[in-house]
Amino acid sequence: MTKLFYGTFGCGHPVHPGKVQVILANDINEAREIMFAMHSKYFCTVYTEAEWKYFKDAGFSKEIPLEHIASKEDIKDTAYHTDYTGTKYELKRDYGE
Repeated sequence: MTKLFYGTFGCGHPVHPGKVQVILANDINEAREIMFAMHSKYFCTVYTEAEWKYFKDAGFSKEIPLEHIASKEDIKDTAYHTDYTGTKYELKRDYGE
């Protein structure tokens, strides 16, 4: 059964400051894999739905969700990341073969 997870970028992130990536995954490890596949190492933390609700209810989090909900189908062998300078990088998945 898939669940919602929330990936944050940190307040000083050059591309997505103040944003959160909503992720649909089976568990937190899969959610981290999806977050890494979509945003490379340029993210901060992945939270469970319960953790995210706690932070939102306590007023600690003001992030705005990105429009796209990420899922396992978004993971590709080659992904592209554009950094804050506009430079586009090709990221290839390493399967350890």
